[in-house]
Amino acid sequence: MKTRLGFVSNSSSTSFIIIGSSASDQLINMIKMTIENNTIVIDNKGELEFGWDDVKYTTFWDRLNFTMIQIMYQKQYENSEKYKMLKNVLKAALDVDVIENKLSLEYICGKNEFHAYIDHQSSIVEGANIEMFESELELRLFLFSEDSYIQGGNDND
Repeated sequence: MKTRLGFVSNSSSTSFIIIGSSASDQLINMIKMTIENNTIVIDNKGELEFGWDDVKYTTFWDRLNFTMIQIMYQKQYENSEKYKMLKNVLKAALDVDVIENKLSLEYICGKNEFHAYIDHQSSIVEGANIEMFESELELRLFLFSEDSYIQGGNDND
């Protein structure tokens, strides 16, 4: 496993990602079994809010949601290079043709079960935790290595 740069700190939160060194064929095959109609659905199967809790997010669905949220913080994200990269990686690994994203950055009190959030200084907007986008290989390893994870926390403890 390799540790990537990307430590972030402000008065309330700390966050970093770890990218494993090899993708897991077993994990890829397990995820393939959940896919219907060549469509991967990004929703609440993984964590939706990456704030300042001291927690380690370890599942593929957590990492996929974190990645998608980072991409969504870009204007017109559907046309971005990072979104194209995600589509390429998912298509190559999982044989999917469609990404159905149900996440929303907009908070509507009591009405949006898919509200997604990354603490501002841990998001791509402020240049943090973007190492998974250095190449399609890095993104593949981040998503499909069982050694990859997102570590959240805060410096108030």
